[in-house]
Amino acid sequence: MSNLKQIMTLTFLFLSLCLSACTKPIQDVSIKTETSSAISEPSIIKPSEENSMQGSDVSKNTTNEHITQVLSSGVEVDADILIPASMQKSELPEMFGRGHVIDQNLVASVFFEGEKSPEKQTEEFKDFSMFSKDSVYSTWTLEKERLTISGTSANFSNGRNEVGYYLFSEFPTSLPFGDNRVTYLSGENLEFSTIDEAKSQIQKYVNSLGISVLEPTCYTMDYDTMRAVYDGRTALETYDADFDFIIEPQKKDEQYIFDYPIAVNGMPLGNFEGGGYSDDSYMTGTFLRMTYGEEGIRAMTLPYALDVTEVGAMQPVLTLDEALQIVDDKYNSIIMEGNYKIDKIEMAYTPIQQQNVTEAKIIPVWRFQTNHTLQYSAKNDSNEIVEMTDTSYILINALDGTELLHSNGDI
Repeated sequence: MSNLKQIMTLTFLFLSLCLSACTKPIQDVSIKTETSSAISEPSIIKPSEENSMQGSDVSKNTTNEHITQVLSSGVEVDADILIPASMQKSELPEMFGRGHVIDQNLVASVFFEGEKSPEKQTEEFKDFSMFSKDSVYSTWTLEKERLTISGTSANFSNGRNEVGYYLFSEFPTSLPFGDNRVTYLSGENLEFSTIDEAKSQIQKYVNSLGISVLEPTCYTMDYDTMRAVYDGRTALETYDADFDFIIEPQKKDEQYIFDYPIAVNGMPLGNFEGGGYSDDSYMTGTFLRMTYGEEGIRAMTLPYALDVTEVGAMQPVLTLDEALQIVDDKYNSIIMEGNYKIDKIEMAYTPIQQQNVTEAKIIPVWRFQTNHTLQYSAKNDSNEIVEMTDTSYILINALDGTELLHSNGDI
């Protein structure tokens, strides 16, 4: 299977089963930003009101810092900052790992326990999952329940997560909502189960995968909130029933979504894409997503996980200001058209696939999500101005300051 076909297959599986999740997200920490030459206006860091929620366990770990400044290149920075508590250190190690191959029979025995007798089919695929040479692709099917496992990846669905899939979005460029996850960060319990009860029921499925995870973020998809999302979209003049991917919710569609960060040596792997590299490798983001409804598990998706094989020596970590200076130098080196804005900053570990496809170098990075807005004259009316915004990102190695070059649109 070609590398492109592999990427497309993984993306399809991931998107088709991505749905909902719930409890405590990665803990963020407050940070200090020092003055640097990258700043042409004073920087301001303050608590983020949008993501600071009271009365919810998730509020302890969601992003609670915000930075506002303008770089010397003219790039605006108005961004929430996410740094896991485990990575708030002056030194961090580079690590190496290999893909975690899932025990297919063990996982199947947990998802189809008791008297359930699913039909199993096995096929052979080459290089199907990330960081794996395992070519065995197995599917267990029982009525509408379907479990698929290949090498390092696993997915499950009982067919009842469709509505949530259309009302829950995590990608800034996704239509019609963009990233609307914060809408469901209420911390509220649903009638059929509390968050803690749902998390407890999910634990055996998590354990069966044999992977290391951190505390999950929980999204509560209650009927009123889903209805508000649906009504808000359909009420817009731009709503197109033939184009917009949205389904009217019902009470029975209520569910929790739990997103578990994959842990490497107690620190999170990024759930963002690492991009395509010159050696034709492509790093997708990863995390474990479990969706829980009134009948139990509705969906599960795991793109891949890594087992750490080696932890290197501790190395100094770039401060945020140092990383911003590198970004500023990058923009100062190009001819800029339109407006550039950084609206999200985060730190996490990201894997880089090695020559042996089962192995990865795992490095900490600063990730800057950028929006590039350009104005154009409308085709039908030259006096009408149309704005178009492209979202991309810059990844900076937090140990040596080099940019991880990737194919992800234009900066």
